[in-house]
Amino acid sequence: MARKLQALDQVIDVSGWVSEDNGSPYPEGARAKIAYICSKSVVEEYSFLIPNHRYLFKESNPRYPEQYWVEITACIVGEYMGVAVPPAFVSYDSMNNKCGALIEWFYGRPDKDPYSRYTMGGDFMTRMIRHYDRGKGKQHNFRTIEALSRSLSRVCALKDDFVCYWERIFLFDALIGNTDRHQDNWGVIWYNREGYPDRPVAKFSPAFDNGTAMGHEILKAHIQGRSATEAEATSSGVL
Repeated sequence: MARKLQALDQVIDVSGWVSEDNGSPYPEGARAKIAYICSKSVVEEYSFLIPNHRYLFKESNPRYPEQYWVEITACIVGEYMGVAVPPAFVSYDSMNNKCGALIEWFYGRPDKDPYSRYTMGGDFMTRMIRHYDRGKGKQHNFRTIEALSRSLSRVCALKDDFVCYWERIFLFDALIGNTDRHQDNWGVIWYNREGYPDRPVAKFSPAFDNGTAMGHEILKAHIQGRSATEAEATSSGVL
């Protein structure tokens, strides 16, 4: 997924955008987020956006005000690694004085795949593992994901090489320090197969929801204190 370039003077103000649910917060996940629809008039100014498509304005955790930058940086890292990551752009809400990452919805594009649909990984886990605890997700495991992938491949319903896909996801998460690739931070997108509307074909989702990474929880004050302590220990011969 090639990264879409956003110029330095193209910070996106979403305050005038139309939200899907009259400004109601998007229900999934821990961080505040709102789903918006990008209008055609907005695309005239920001050509890297998709008209009539859904975008998620995702704020930082209040404790870590710069966390939204992780989503944007992860998108750049993914491009260099050959890992599909939903495009993420620097944005803000001038009306409410909030900054965030504006993340492109990874399915249902009106110009390409308007009828695609998505199944979360947790839905598969619930079906495949008896008494699966969806709340805690402790039974989430790769063996079950492998069994799912092989089953889809056997009936020619999976377009991805699942081994290659998961190799890249694991490497990507390790590189950015992502600790949050849980049951609902991956899934399968279903597309209508040309000529066979009753036999959809599947692809794994891009690597989305990458904000819990890159040491976002380490505050500047703690970094400065740690550096000073290490320097003192080095000068005294401890390190």
